[in-house]
Amino acid sequence: MSAGLWVDTYSMPVFDLAVPYTRPQIVRRWIVGIVIFGAGVAFAIWAALDCSRIAFGYVASYSFAFVLYISVLVVFIGLPTCIYWRTRSTGIVLVVTGFLIYGTFLATIGVLKKFDKVAWVHEPPMRRFGPDQIASLVVYYRPTTTDAQIEDFVENKLENYPSSVHDGKDFPSFMIEYSALIPSQANGYEGSALTFDTGAKGPEVESFVAMIQSDSRVLRTFRSIAPEAIHLPKAEQAPEPSEHRDRRSR
Repeated sequence: MSAGLWVDTYSMPVFDLAVPYTRPQIVRRWIVGIVIFGAGVAFAIWAALDCSRIAFGYVASYSFAFVLYISVLVVFIGLPTCIYWRTRSTGIVLVVTGFLIYGTFLATIGVLKKFDKVAWVHEPPMRRFGPDQIASLVVYYRPTTTDAQIEDFVENKLENYPSSVHDGKDFPSFMIEYSALIPSQANGYEGSALTFDTGAKGPEVESFVAMIQSDSRVLRTFRSIAPEAIHLPKAEQAPEPSEHRDRRSR
């Protein structure tokens, strides 16, 4: 076998010269292009609809960032494939689709805003909560309860309800504020202050409160009172530790 024939037979496609596409190849490229365009547009519209149902603007911003990330990723995948003639058409489609995804997302959000279908446009005002503000329920934990046990209680008991603003679990829908209380705010105990929505009542709320009160880590609870307004007799106050770790408010 001659050297010329060997090169002709076994050369890699990347070294092949550009040749006109056959009709089946053209049809396949059109199908691939339409599928990529369609998938990109469908994803953008779905993401916009999902984002429009989010109640809080700061949560919705994560959707904007995620869609932008996907758009940039698709563009960067498409750019290298634009170099080689065999994949150039697919690369161009990917690059255009990347820009189209974010553009469609923004356009859909704009249309939904125009028809007043975006929940976070009507985001409830931020509420200030401090130990001087009335809480719906103030929880004192037993002195022997560790920070890890309190975190477990918050994450697996209080935040064990389907979320209305994101995937996964969250506080119950009627609860609008959670704040951790340090011993100096809770008569020497570690504590939590929970605020419910105005008018929240009924079996769902009472069942939630009963669940808290029955937990072995909870010492006692107080209803509709500011943490600073709770004054226990000296004999009932827990000795405040010299060091404690602040748990972040939720």
